[in-house]
Amino acid sequence: MQQVAITLTTFTVKVLRYALTQLMKLDAYLHKNFNIEVHNKKVIGSTQKYDMVAAADESYYAEQYWNRIKAFLKTEAIDSKGYFLDLGCGQGRMSIPLAKWCASSGHVSAIDLSSHAIDQARKYAGSLNNIDFKAIDLFEYLQTIPDHTFDGIIMLEVIFFLPNYEKALAEAMRVLKPGGFFIGSFRPQYFNLLCCLQRGLWTSIDTILKERSGDIVGGGLRFNWHTVPELKIMMEKDLNLSVKHISGIGVCSGIPSDPHAQIIRPALLTQKEQQDLMKAEQQMGELLPEAGRYILIAARKES
Repeated sequence: MQQVAITLTTFTVKVLRYALTQLMKLDAYLHKNFNIEVHNKKVIGSTQKYDMVAAADESYYAEQYWNRIKAFLKTEAIDSKGYFLDLGCGQGRMSIPLAKWCASSGHVSAIDLSSHAIDQARKYAGSLNNIDFKAIDLFEYLQTIPDHTFDGIIMLEVIFFLPNYEKALAEAMRVLKPGGFFIGSFRPQYFNLLCCLQRGLWTSIDTILKERSGDIVGGGLRFNWHTVPELKIMMEKDLNLSVKHISGIGVCSGIPSDPHAQIIRPALLTQKEQQDLMKAEQQMGELLPEAGRYILIAARKES
């Protein structure tokens, strides 16, 4: 009986994987022409379903990001009196800590495509008076900003689903002052490969291996992914940045549906266990940045 059950389970898995492959082919045909409106609608919808501040695991990742950012700001002797920009701020997960770091001497502008996310960010910011939030398209916003306006720009967990991200980064560099800093996070190629293998999305494997952008999960949502050597070239040769720090974020843990969640979810740990995990991830993130959920890069714009 046990052998029969195993055989039936194996057969069922094969049938489901075949059905999923056929659905992916159909979806690829239906979405063969990229539609920015469909893409943006899905991005906005995701902010209504998932709150980057309130979600159970995200406070841990916010701390991991901020530990890296704070160390960079200190090492590079960044003046907190500057004018800073958070592009794709979501619910303000990093723009609010940045504004608190500035205290009353600096200012943070934070923008996001989703008005829902911006409404939540304003609530989380409370009485902070050195930060302003605006719901607006990233390109539309940047076109209104003069050259060399900001002392620092952060773009965290937005580039991986941003169409024409190269153009966005070029515009960000235009409004960044010489000597200013840029901190961005990028999806590793390896992470997206694991996600598709985990979900049985075999039709997407070649795309991930050969390309760096595409609709790999279906539904018209386009993703971007990178490797560390490619990012170094883009930062230094294309964007005139001097890379100061590269590390992985979440190399040993993940949120629900992540392959990394099979190792551990931060929300399931005690505070002491989270501290131990943080130590491990910060050290291993330096050694294996492409093993993370994101690759974090901190750089300075050449004078």
